Amino acid sequence: MTKLDASFGMWLKQRRKTLDLTQDELAHLVGCATVTIRKIEANTLKPSTQIAQRLAQCCNVPEAEHTAFVHFARSETTTGPVWSDQTPGAARVNFVVDQPPHNLVDLPNPLIGRDGDVATINERLANEHVRLLTLVGPPGVGKTRLALQVAQQQLERFRHGVFVVALAPVTNPQDVLSVIAQTLGIKETGIRRSFEDLKNFLYDREVLLVLDNFEQVLPAASSIDQLIQACYGLKVLVTSREALRLRRERRFAVAPLAIATPVSDEPSATLSPAVALFVERAQAVNPDFEINETSLRDISAVCRQLDGLPLSIELIAARSMLLAPKAMLRHLEHQLTVLTSRSSDHPPRQRTLRDAIRWSVDLLEPSDQQMFMHVGVFPQSCTLEALAAVGAEQAWALDLLDGLNTLADKSLLYAKADQQGETRFEMLNVLREYAREMLQQAGLLIQAAQRHAQYYLQLAQILQADLSQHNQHVTAGDRFERDLFNFRAALEFFFTQRQTEQNIQLATSLADLWYLRGYAGEGRRWLAQAIDQAQTTQTTLEPTLWIEALNAAGYLAYHQGDYGDAAQTFSQSRQLIETANDQVGMARVYNNLGLIAHWQGQYAQSEALLNDSLQIWRNLDMPMAISSLVCNLGALQLDRGELSQAAELLEQSKVLCQQQHYENRISMVLQHQGKLALYRGDYATAQRCFSESQAIAEQMSNKTVIGFALMYQGYTTLAAGELDQAACYLSKAAQMSQDLGSKHMVCMVLAVQAQLAVEQAQYLVARQLFTQALELGRSMQFGTGIANALRGLALVDAIQGHYSPALEQINQAIQGYRTIGNPEGLLQALETLAFCLATMGYGNTIEPVVAALEQLRHEYGLRRWNNQQARWQQIQQALAKPDQTTLPAEPVVAQLLDQMPSLKLRELRT
Repeated sequence: MTKLDASFGMWLKQRRKTLDLTQDELAHLVGCATVTIRKIEANTLKPSTQIAQRLAQCCNVPEAEHTAFVHFARSETTTGPVWSDQTPGAARVNFVVDQPPHNLVDLPNPLIGRDGDVATINERLANEHVRLLTLVGPPGVGKTRLALQVAQQQLERFRHGVFVVALAPVTNPQDVLSVIAQTLGIKETGIRRSFEDLKNFLYDREVLLVLDNFEQVLPAASSIDQLIQACYGLKVLVTSREALRLRRERRFAVAPLAIATPVSDEPSATLSPAVALFVERAQAVNPDFEINETSLRDISAVCRQLDGLPLSIELIAARSMLLAPKAMLRHLEHQLTVLTSRSSDHPPRQRTLRDAIRWSVDLLEPSDQQMFMHVGVFPQSCTLEALAAVGAEQAWALDLLDGLNTLADKSLLYAKADQQGETRFEMLNVLREYAREMLQQAGLLIQAAQRHAQYYLQLAQILQADLSQHNQHVTAGDRFERDLFNFRAALEFFFTQRQTEQNIQLATSLADLWYLRGYAGEGRRWLAQAIDQAQTTQTTLEPTLWIEALNAAGYLAYHQGDYGDAAQTFSQSRQLIETANDQVGMARVYNNLGLIAHWQGQYAQSEALLNDSLQIWRNLDMPMAISSLVCNLGALQLDRGELSQAAELLEQSKVLCQQQHYENRISMVLQHQGKLALYRGDYATAQRCFSESQAIAEQMSNKTVIGFALMYQGYTTLAAGELDQAACYLSKAAQMSQDLGSKHMVCMVLAVQAQLAVEQAQYLVARQLFTQALELGRSMQFGTGIANALRGLALVDAIQGHYSPALEQINQAIQGYRTIGNPEGLLQALETLAFCLATMGYGNTIEPVVAALEQLRHEYGLRRWNNQQARWQQIQQALAKPDQTTLPAEPVVAQLLDQMPSLKLRELRT
């Protein structure tokens, strides 16, 4: 089978090219304008039936398949027809269509009474001028369900996907872009979510975003408008109780279901939408529920009292096991009489819905009512244990399972098992809102929220401790992600209630989990907010808590490549640690500062700090910490070119990790061992190490290690000359680095992708990527990254004959590598210099450069990679010839050549 694009336009374009026809020629054969063919191929115009029939003839479609072809052309089927006619020249097509990406779920019940609405909304979305469509209506009218139905039907129209973004748990409009990005799989790229992240991801994609429950984040409407303006293939379908009030917005008022039921001898055949919904839901809970002429009148009256609101109807129909429609009607009439005052703080339809909910809740026993309102304190789902903590010492919590079962039976709550088999409980959003109102009116909201926040603080501390049990990494991380909204709610509560100490404790306890699961930017924001509040309010905290908070903030900044912020934060922590004589704190901060110094190319300073940290851990006899420091020292020696020493340290670390079952660190050791093998030219061993590292990291859900493993596999296959495979690895690594918001990973991936572009002779792309890497490296003070980018730009300039900037850049790169003490980088720079001089026409003049680089290669045991062989042969050919250039030597050439005889290679080790 051959996979083709699902669109008719793509099929027609491919078929036309197969027949060797231009758009003008095909238009002439069909008898239409060229612009018509152009629009059909671009999927902006459906062909008429007559044109579709002519296209079938002109494209040699077998006559027996003309009907199927016309349906396909008119988008009346979701897949192309399968034609197997063997007529010479016939359009024989046999393909399947991959479904576009989406996060849609199977809809459990049919949508009743909305066929016309669905058709109208689909028609409006098909209009190229409609980019933002808002479904407006009261709560409970079925906006979300209608939007989900439309989303299912729109899936074939948006080739890059349809995504539903649940905004109900979001209370801060500034978080809307972040939640959209998380839904699309885009992770943080900094302490503040940049509008550019979403724009760069969506600008050339055909995507439908369904933004559900927008009414509580209306100030974010302007950001959505800007996003639509910037992304030409994006359309947005919004559900909201209020319109967004944007000029480009088109509105669709979602009305209640029609209620009137015509008289008929066969009641079931003529049910109005509202009555049909009631009957369908009633029979779902009570298979013996029967309808007749009398009951239909009662059901119609119930639906009328409820204004035809679907949620109200569903809630009441669920009581059909206990009450007949007439009894329901009497009860509703009594409740509605109470509300004839029409209080101004709620619109009529909302009051009707509230009555339906109130009626359902009033049927509960008092203890069940208490449970119902306390479940509302959870912004999303919760576990039995969490609910028990909120209900500690409360009468309603004495028999939780029985109470939860009651709520579930009455459709006020539903239970679902997560991937680990643990049952979680959740409410519909409108029910949660009502429950919270009940808590507020009872004066219990603050108390319940306090217990909720306290529970999640304790859970965060437990998960933090579980991370020290290294076989618990995955379990702890999964639990963190399942309760992410609860952790956010707890942080927000502590902040708004000015409970600064608990706020810092919670934000700090989650630091490792923010990093491991790719939320480093969000974690930094919470920590920064907590620390700022403590400083602003001059809150007195225990020194150990301040130290932990500063270390956590620095740790997250480091992993995002913000070395300046990280170093400053660790330095503050170091002062407190040394004052308190906290040995464990000293060891940690020395290690962290040592890692920053390593990335910034300050190798001597890094080695001193790492050794100080290692000595403390050895004095404290902490094997797992020792294994980490030995690994870090091995990585440092590797970048210094001390391959034998690096190999010894990395093997020591690996043995220690295996003894302690420290899988997470083993994956890192394997990466460094793979890099060592790559430097030695052992591609098979390097690839095996990187692959094993990735496999372990995936088991541990360590996304940072996964990203680096993908990058190094791309680097290895590039060095081995396997360019297609390298491109595949690097594409995945680039996406991962963007998702994580890891600046140093982004910088490294950009440089390797640029080198791949050089090998593919895509020099414009290479220049752009190297320039981006250079700018990012300079912003981070990433010494090796800066030198790598300069060396790459010099190579591109040399290939394109721009010798002056090439020589200047290679001179800067050489000085950078020498200052850092990076022999592998210096070797690559010298070879680039030799290549540049060879292309300029210098012959045996470049012999000192070649002698220096060969001495360096021998001194450090470094191998030349396969992808460099062609340029090396060009250098060798130049050596055998006298100088061929008639141009006067650039001053920088003499400067560079003068360095060669006096190049003290051993200086890199001092």
